[in-house]
Amino acid sequence: MGYIMSNTEKGAADNAGTVEEKQRFIFNFWSARDELARREYLQRIAQADQEYSGMYKKGWQTDRGRVLAIYGRPSNIDRYPSSDQSKPYEIWTYDVIKGQQSSIFVFADRSGYGSYELIHSTARGELSNPDWQRLINGTVNTGNGNVSSPF
Repeated sequence: MGYIMSNTEKGAADNAGTVEEKQRFIFNFWSARDELARREYLQRIAQADQEYSGMYKKGWQTDRGRVLAIYGRPSNIDRYPSSDQSKPYEIWTYDVIKGQQSSIFVFADRSGYGSYELIHSTARGELSNPDWQRLINGTVNTGNGNVSSPF
C-alpha cells in the first residue's frame, strides 16, 4: 500500500502501534477507495511478483514492480539485449499517466544479474537522468571532466 499512500496516510500508518490500530488503518485505507481500485492494485502487485521476483526480492519490491503497481501496464515495452556497447535495458512507454502526457521509464540491468533498476524517467516525481545512456553504455561523467566505467 505504501506506493499509493499519501504523506498523511504514511504518517498515520507509522503511528499505528497495536495490531488493532494497524488493522483499523488498513480497513480505513481501503474503505476510502473504491473496490475496483483495490482489486486493480492488488492484481498489479501479484503481477509484479509473478514477473519480476528474484532471489532476494519479491517483484513488487523491485523498480519495475513499483512502476507497474503505481502506473499499471505500460502501453509499450522495448527490450534491448546486452551488446558489446551496452548493458541490457528496457524502455517502458506510457501514452498517458494521470495528469500527465506520455512518459517513459528506462530500466537497466547494470549488474548483469537480471536486476533491472530505474535509471531515468520523464514522469513527474520520478528519477530523471538526462545522461542515462551513459549508464548503459559503460561510461559515466564523474563531474570533474573525467569519464569512468561504472562496471
